[in-house]
Amino acid sequence: MSMLQPPRHAHDRRVGFGVVLLAALQVTAIVLALRVNSDDPFSLLVFSAIVAPLAGVVAFLSPSSLLLASPLLVLFPWSLFTFFPFEWALFLSLFAAAVLSLCGPNRPRAPSGLEVLWALYGIWAVVALSQAADLHSGLAGLSRILTAGLAFVAGRRLLGRRHAHALLRVMALLALAVGLQLLGTILVRGYSLSLLASRVLATTELGWGRSNYVAAVATLAAGSGIALLFFGNGRDRILGSLALLGAVLVQVTTLSRGALLALLIGLLLAGLLEARRRLAATVLLIGAVAAAYFFSPLGQATLMRFTSPEGLPSIGVRLLFFREALAIWRQHWLLGAGPDQIPFHTALYMDANPHNIFLKQMTDLGVVGLALYLALLTGLARAAVRARRRAQRRGDRVISLALVLGLGIALVNAQYEPTLGGAVYGFLFWLGIGTLTRAAESPAGGTGTAP
Repeated sequence: MSMLQPPRHAHDRRVGFGVVLLAALQVTAIVLALRVNSDDPFSLLVFSAIVAPLAGVVAFLSPSSLLLASPLLVLFPWSLFTFFPFEWALFLSLFAAAVLSLCGPNRPRAPSGLEVLWALYGIWAVVALSQAADLHSGLAGLSRILTAGLAFVAGRRLLGRRHAHALLRVMALLALAVGLQLLGTILVRGYSLSLLASRVLATTELGWGRSNYVAAVATLAAGSGIALLFFGNGRDRILGSLALLGAVLVQVTTLSRGALLALLIGLLLAGLLEARRRLAATVLLIGAVAAAYFFSPLGQATLMRFTSPEGLPSIGVRLLFFREALAIWRQHWLLGAGPDQIPFHTALYMDANPHNIFLKQMTDLGVVGLALYLALLTGLARAAVRARRRAQRRGDRVISLALVLGLGIALVNAQYEPTLGGAVYGFLFWLGIGTLTRAAESPAGGTGTAP
């Protein structure tokens, strides 16, 4: 043995010490997570200081693994330095990937057309910030836009075809997890069936979203589950069934009409595209969802909200929001009023989202921002159509179907809910769409590696 090399038993001791240290950090992180209080910044800081080394190790060993876990982190509602845990996971995975890329022999791939469009859209959002009446809220809105763009780029460059199927499984698991989280909240608080039917917002508060927003997130995640149900293996179909069950549970519990409509559109899209190959599965899925609504008290209460007079005021309020957003846009038609500036230009009790994604783009970023956003969506739609035409193998079909369902469910829901502009929903949507569009560009028989 060379005199310059340490004895083997000394090396083994160091490895053993490192394993014990990592295990101790993991146990400590779990204990601190149980004690985290969103109202106590010090508890969040201590927890983050313990978790940071673990996240750093994972990020530099495999940035894609940390990114794959990030959708499940939306279940943790607390934030640190204004960012949520899933956002920190996104930033850390991108930073680690950038460092590893600079240290490697391969040059980064040139940006795609969709990535260029996202860059132009983000630059224009920065320009529109100059019109903001309140800089703090404007920066918050700009932060969500840029984070969504980073999620899109991360999906394309870190996940792609190699990890697309794994992301679908994570998203399906998220739909189930949201259902279990909501069910646990209800059981812990002891809410009765009659109280749930009254649709008190406090019954569906999960810390990261309320009522319709929680249902919308579960529905978006369930789109991946539907794709797995159609083309996955045995385990994937079980996971897809549980994802759909979780989404329906959230919908009937929150009495969300918007999420129900988005889910129905998703099921109809799946049926129209795949009924020839999967007719039995299509009929079974639609029948199971219909039974959950027609034969359950909360499901019937949800259906009644479409026709009862009690459900009309929320429709009227949305129409009022639409009209007010158009009035604000006429005054700021070119540059827009700035990200999240609607409340500062109206006397109505109105938040930063008029409950329509296109009206929000017009009001916040003007006609130029709307044009860039429409160009981006058009590029995504073209990618989805090309993916459908090329899909021959099983792996291509599950990716193309998930891409179509993700676009369809999200765009339908965003016509009457503040979903795509939200931090959680926007992150999940753009991460998934970025991954799936890149996966659709790769040949089925190739390696599918992310650039």
